[in-house]
Amino acid sequence: MVTRMLSALVGLSLVFVMGCKKTDDPGSGTTDTTPTSLVGNWKVTAFKLDPAWPKVVNGSPEQFTDYLQYLKRINETCLTDVTWTFAQDGRYTTNKESLPTCGANGPNSTFIVDYLVDPNGTYVESANQLKLIGAGNLTSLLLTKAYAPGNLVTLQWKDQDLSNQGVQTTYTMTLTKQ
Repeated sequence: MVTRMLSALVGLSLVFVMGCKKTDDPGSGTTDTTPTSLVGNWKVTAFKLDPAWPKVVNGSPEQFTDYLQYLKRINETCLTDVTWTFAQDGRYTTNKESLPTCGANGPNSTFIVDYLVDPNGTYVESANQLKLIGAGNLTSLLLTKAYAPGNLVTLQWKDQDLSNQGVQTTYTMTLTKQ
């Protein structure tokens, strides 16, 4: 009797243990993972502006707070095609030069990438900040950083408006880890 009860208990324990599945299991298809570092490859999945930028699309003036929506309307994909690579040694780069959607084919996307990425730049990451440092430490840009489930990081900074409106703008860029 004791042997049967022990066997049943062991069997039930095995069913319980084997039936449990971790939500962060790479094979489970879940995206609940929250990154803890920028090291790796990332792609831009959102880019918000506050205040909105005035842009002309098909001869019609419009206001955009979602820069990716604007780029989609004018058929530019460079900003979302680029892979951003943050190396363990503090260097960061993109593959912009190898993409046909960048350069002359994507001037509205490319200028954002060029603004943020110095070809010889480095970065320093702290708990809630990211500092992008230009070559020779000549320039730097301080961004706030927040990781989120779904392999996301949101970077936000304020700077003089890049659309030539002459007002300070808040930029919020979301990257998804690849």
